[in-house]
Amino acid sequence: MVTTRMGKEKILNGAIKLETRENMKRLLYSLAFLAAIASCSKEVANNSVPDESRNPELTAEFESVLATASDFEFSDSETKTVISQSGSNPPSFAWKSGDMIGIVPNDSKSVQANYEIAEIGEDSKSAQFDGGSWALKRDKQYAAYYPYRDQTVRSTDTLHFSFLGQRIAANNSLAHLGTYDYMYANATFPDGGNAALNFNHLINLVRFQIIVNHSETYTKLALNSPDNCDWFASKASLTLGTGAMTALQSQKSIEIPFDNIALSKGDVLTVWIAMLPTDVLSSKSLDFTLHGTEYTYSGKFTNLTSFKAGKAYSFSYELPQVIDLSESGSANCYIVDKGGEYKFKAVKGNSDVSIGEVKGVKVLWETFGTATAPKSGDLIKANVSYSDGYITFSTNDTYHKGNAVIAAYSDAGCTEGNVLWSWHIWLTDKPLECHYGQLIMMDRNLGATSGTPGEVEFLGLHYQWGRKDPFLGSSNINPSYPTPLAQSTIDWPSSVETDETVGTVDFVTKNPTTFITSSKDWINTPDDMLWHSSKTQYDPCPPGWRIPSLSVWPMDEIQSPTDFIENTKSFDIYIDGKYYYYPASGYRSDFRGVSEISEVGSGGRYWTFCSQADNSILFESDSEHPHNSYYTRKKGNRSYGYSVRCQKL
Repeated sequence: MVTTRMGKEKILNGAIKLETRENMKRLLYSLAFLAAIASCSKEVANNSVPDESRNPELTAEFESVLATASDFEFSDSETKTVISQSGSNPPSFAWKSGDMIGIVPNDSKSVQANYEIAEIGEDSKSAQFDGGSWALKRDKQYAAYYPYRDQTVRSTDTLHFSFLGQRIAANNSLAHLGTYDYMYANATFPDGGNAALNFNHLINLVRFQIIVNHSETYTKLALNSPDNCDWFASKASLTLGTGAMTALQSQKSIEIPFDNIALSKGDVLTVWIAMLPTDVLSSKSLDFTLHGTEYTYSGKFTNLTSFKAGKAYSFSYELPQVIDLSESGSANCYIVDKGGEYKFKAVKGNSDVSIGEVKGVKVLWETFGTATAPKSGDLIKANVSYSDGYITFSTNDTYHKGNAVIAAYSDAGCTEGNVLWSWHIWLTDKPLECHYGQLIMMDRNLGATSGTPGEVEFLGLHYQWGRKDPFLGSSNINPSYPTPLAQSTIDWPSSVETDETVGTVDFVTKNPTTFITSSKDWINTPDDMLWHSSKTQYDPCPPGWRIPSLSVWPMDEIQSPTDFIENTKSFDIYIDGKYYYYPASGYRSDFRGVSEISEVGSGGRYWTFCSQADNSILFESDSEHPHNSYYTRKKGNRSYGYSVRCQKL
């Protein structure tokens, strides 16, 4: 059994002690085995098998044994600089009630005996094991192993063990290791009472330590060999005659689940595993992926070594303090739900396509989504940078919810019209998932910083069909004319009418804040593949989400009823016993461009990826008869600015 009590290296070799009781000689002997971890630079010595001289005239039987535990030691290859003062001391192993060892005679006539723990010593490192009706005879050679397995072994003289199923109960927990601490001893009991049966570890221990850079709950650690080495023995066999432990099945990667370990930024996550010794990782590395409930993190444990039985090894990695928002996939929008430093790949949307040579980057605009105008830097600091294919930025020291756009430029001066690509940074709490039957939708519009109907932050941003870049929504949920826009850090350019020059993907990419007007479509030559059921590089949703399909909203023939909730200026839809809410966020029309928004507080229009016929959902209210309100499918003018509600991939 593993405990977390700390102690120095201690190797105890006990000698036979004969006692006479009811005319039967009982033998108490020590099983000295390596069963914990010590901070020492020496190799653990293999205990030699005792002299096998025999006296055939003695017929003593031994029904009980005394087993004494000692500690593992840290190997010389351990990186000592990563171990703290308290961490340099080893955890100690101790016997636990219920432990059992197996003892097998080395002949072809007898089956194994199981000796169960009878009494634990005061130091918990020694314990007496009782064989019950089993008796060990003098002048016989025995193989012993731990932990006992209730299986027939005489047919093949082998036992099978598994290293799978290791699960971490708490940070730096050792509780699971005792299950996998496989040990072996082999000896003959001579006369004179001077025998010793010494157990040796067949496994090694590895401690992986990761300094985390984000406060969250961590759920599992995945380890993988980038060299495709089969380094982890999932199953192994023990040959009882020789004590050889041989891998039966090996694999290149493993996953170690946790029982939800909550850590703060800067804390050290410590994970222990037991494994079969191997040489295949010598001078190699292991890639890791650390999974949290919010993000995933990756890194590499380097300078690995040959792993030897009875040894413990320690490797560490400090996660960079910059969080990679594109770790799980790139996109045109990234959610940032708390303050910190972040980075993302400077590629086109969810593709690996380069945006070209980046010579300058800056925050293009910021907004709280309200009537309050932010100052530059209120959401994202001005020190945005580009390096090695990544754009890096920091939130304000005081985190604020809102929206911002970061742009990369082809010139160092970040001149208007020279934008290579731009990305929407959505500073909000993590949107909830809403189940529409088999489909999953967000609980809010894209760009909304609240999931609560009736709040102006519930409105979100507006998009022209097929464009990745957002436009401001309203700063008021109530109907008014003209409808006031949310305030931002820039003066937005005037809208322009589409033609062969401005009605192109190239133009709107270089000019992401320019609204293109038209009676049908902002793009001069329509392109139905800008948005699609397969997420495209122009999709405005964050990683793992996309523009929704028309089938998301259940439809009764032409239209479906909905309630318009007057006090929150929102609509509800009822799916599978639950209500979901959509704000009357209005829309931007082709002739009003960026100057104002129509129908705020009375209607809402939502894009789908569909390119032909019905490509949007229209919510219409009846203020005098709220229960007569409805939503319907509608062919929307693709130059209009509608809301977006993202669907999970």
